[in-house]
Amino acid sequence: MGIKEMRQLFLELARKRGITFLISSHLISEIELLASKIGIIHKGNLLEEIDRETLQKKTRRYLEMRVTDDRKATLILEQQLGTTDYVAVGPGVLRVYEYLDQPEQVSLTLANNGVGVKELALSGDSLEDYFLKLTGGEKLV
Repeated sequence: MGIKEMRQLFLELARKRGITFLISSHLISEIELLASKIGIIHKGNLLEEIDRETLQKKTRRYLEMRVTDDRKATLILEQQLGTTDYVAVGPGVLRVYEYLDQPEQVSLTLANNGVGVKELALSGDSLEDYFLKLTGGEKLV
């Protein structure tokens, strides 16, 4: 409760009075909710300074799919679903950045066109994931 109240206070003071806060924290999820600009420091070095919009582009949410035929799946995504906002990340694995609220439509369209969907999950990187990638840390499972 106290963290939420402090977060609201910081946001209100920044918005109403134009006050800037410099916060150093290991509570990365809180920083993600609060900060408009983030500096990532590792071993005393500033690795990156990034604004919220750029961070959101780098940590976009996506549908990750394991399919039986990725080449055919990409054609179906483009021709049947009208999207080119996807990336192949490995053999049979695609990340689709559209249709996040309609995974069943993607799955059915692929299946109806002869592509089996082995797995389908909504995913995306958090600030913590991004931090770990940038600093060479490992993501804990």
